Amino acid sequence: MYDNLSSVMNEGSLNASESRGSHKGISPRLRLRLGHIFIAVALIAAPATDHYAFIIAGAILVIYGELVRIASAGQIRKNTELATSGPYAYTRNPLYFGSMMIGLGVVTFTGHWLFLIIFLAILPAVYHLTILGEEEFLKRKFGEDYARFVSSTPRLIPHIMGWWPPGWFAGFDASQFKRNREIQTAFVMAVIAFLFVVKWYLDWQIPIWK
Repeated sequence: MYDNLSSVMNEGSLNASESRGSHKGISPRLRLRLGHIFIAVALIAAPATDHYAFIIAGAILVIYGELVRIASAGQIRKNTELATSGPYAYTRNPLYFGSMMIGLGVVTFTGHWLFLIIFLAILPAVYHLTILGEEEFLKRKFGEDYARFVSSTPRLIPHIMGWWPPGWFAGFDASQFKRNREIQTAFVMAVIAFLFVVKWYLDWQIPIWK
């Protein structure tokens, strides 16, 4: 992660440098700001869902996504090694996948289709060029090793066995996880989930929904 705060729109691929090649995409700082805006709008402007099932499902998705990110942060040694173990054995971009799950969790907390449309519209615009740029960098840096990695590992959506947590933590390095500061992301997401629970419990919403 490039900044100390969490965002569902900003995780950065720790497999890659900030050098993006010709496909530069949206900068990490801008992705962070977009994520902050999306979460703030969802938290403040969304209606308070009438169904606690949305809160439970949202929490499950956020926890799931954060577990993927935690497992990934314990594997990555940015710019020095090509990560291929743990969640990287199932997808080349597990941090993006984890953030996507967290984003869907935030959408589920709202229980409103409008926020799903916004999220799905923003997601490809934010990530597509960024992923392409990172792939260019990784091809230059790791050559044939990266080519073999690409040939055997999906870009974003994991292999079927990669959806389950046990294999994610193979080779997990707690000290590397600490260095990558993913614990800060987990803390911020826990606070956000708590605020959505409070919003639901108090039935707080702006007058437009009442």
